[in-house]
Amino acid sequence: MVAVATASADAAGLRVLDPALADVDVEQVLAGEVDAHFHASASPRMLMPHSAQPRWLRLDPDQALREGRWVLSIIRVPLRELSVYLPDGNGGWRERTASFFRPGGPDCAPHAYAFPLDAAAADMPVYIRIVHGGRLYLNLAVQSEDEFRRTERQFVVAITAGFTALAVMLLMNLMFWLRLRESMYLTYVAFIAGLMGWTVFATGLAQQWWPALARWPVPGSPSGFLVALSMTLMLHFVRQFVELARIDAPADRVLRVLALAFAALAGAYLLPGSGEWPPLAGASSLLFALLPPLLLGVLLRSGWRGSRAAWLFLVAWLPLGVLSGMRTLVGLGVLPPTPLNLFGPLGAVAFESVVLALGLAGHALELRLQRDRALRLAQIDPLTGALNRRAGEARLREMFEAAKARGVPFALMFLDMDRLKRINDNFSHDAGDLCLRVLVGRVQALMPPRAEVVRWGGDEFVLLLPGLFAADAEALAARMREALESTPVPFDGEELYISASIGVSSFDDQVDTPQELVRRADMALYALRRARRSDEAGRVGAEA
Repeated sequence: MVAVATASADAAGLRVLDPALADVDVEQVLAGEVDAHFHASASPRMLMPHSAQPRWLRLDPDQALREGRWVLSIIRVPLRELSVYLPDGNGGWRERTASFFRPGGPDCAPHAYAFPLDAAAADMPVYIRIVHGGRLYLNLAVQSEDEFRRTERQFVVAITAGFTALAVMLLMNLMFWLRLRESMYLTYVAFIAGLMGWTVFATGLAQQWWPALARWPVPGSPSGFLVALSMTLMLHFVRQFVELARIDAPADRVLRVLALAFAALAGAYLLPGSGEWPPLAGASSLLFALLPPLLLGVLLRSGWRGSRAAWLFLVAWLPLGVLSGMRTLVGLGVLPPTPLNLFGPLGAVAFESVVLALGLAGHALELRLQRDRALRLAQIDPLTGALNRRAGEARLREMFEAAKARGVPFALMFLDMDRLKRINDNFSHDAGDLCLRVLVGRVQALMPPRAEVVRWGGDEFVLLLPGLFAADAEALAARMREALESTPVPFDGEELYISASIGVSSFDDQVDTPQELVRRADMALYALRRARRSDEAGRVGAEA
């Protein structure tokens, strides 16, 4: 197809040389010897079939070109050679050339080959010689220079925004993978990277902006390889994201087979000359035609089975699926190429990436919360809610090293509940468990920020008090004892009184290890108990 937007409504049309004369010399064409064999295009759509021979087009003179500045533009598609013969105003022609596979210089804009037309084109035809190899469409237009520049700016803005969105999503998911080590995120990163690579080759940006990328290191088709690889990665990502193996095993097998087919297609595109093989182009068109309905069916089936991830992916993928389908129809000759179906998939990919990134971010947050909950449960004593001993020893080491490195105060209490065995024996273990929970709750209510309660064992607890001096910790211990003893614990119609013995130690230059700090508090606790027993014995002796 050749879609022509001419300079005016009554402008002369486009003519195509009889393919039987494809090997005609340039001199014969420019001399007008074969003008009689140029035929008007019967339709604004014309498929350029696979051919190694050059094709000739002719734009007849147009009087509208006498006024203003005009541009002949051809949307960038993989042309091996493009030669345009423009009237030079002296009865002859000047040749301008461009190629998709090497930097095009001034005649290549990011989205189109561009050739300025002057008033001479109002009196003499413009000849166009194309060598393309594989099957493709042309989208040719005669535009005012202002209109062309406006289209150019829109394309640059759109593709820059699309690439920026893709780059941000790529980095975000790479960070998710580095943090969570979930293979799904790495698969998605590779998918986005593959699509970005395909885009720079398929749109000609590789050849236009980064000439070094034009030297593809393999002899096959870079754009074909990258898009097939990207589809392989996308299908694997869908299987992981929707958890198809768990939700719908038959659908999982369908996508696995389709992914293997795309992987084989990617491998075929690495072979020399693969970009010009008609059977490979047909297989590629077939796979891309099958992909949207199969993927749509799998997502709908999984969504009806309760997968929220399937609905999310469907919303994200649908614009890309529609535009990819349109691009496939372009390749089959059903639709003409337009900026929407040629470059629109990039914007759809950006939209898909943003939506899926939000879904993946939610998945990452949920996964992180699950891991945090699991880690917290592994660190918590299930009866009292205090840290268990293993987690408490780790926190003690952290706080001790921080206090030692920064020279800040750090105190520790060793608390032992009194008469727990008596309560268990007289009122049951349920009563003892209740008293332990009440003890921890009352102690935690008095503790300063960043302090931790650790169940050291049985009825013993260690309290970690960063930022407190010894005197502050002793005053806090007195308030804790008062809070524990002031209010009885109701149980089964009885009132149980609880108390605790508390030993205090603090960090100083004589303490070298966290274990030494615990040992000192333990010794202080037992010294307190000995003193209490001696005091009670003295009172009994005096009364006697």
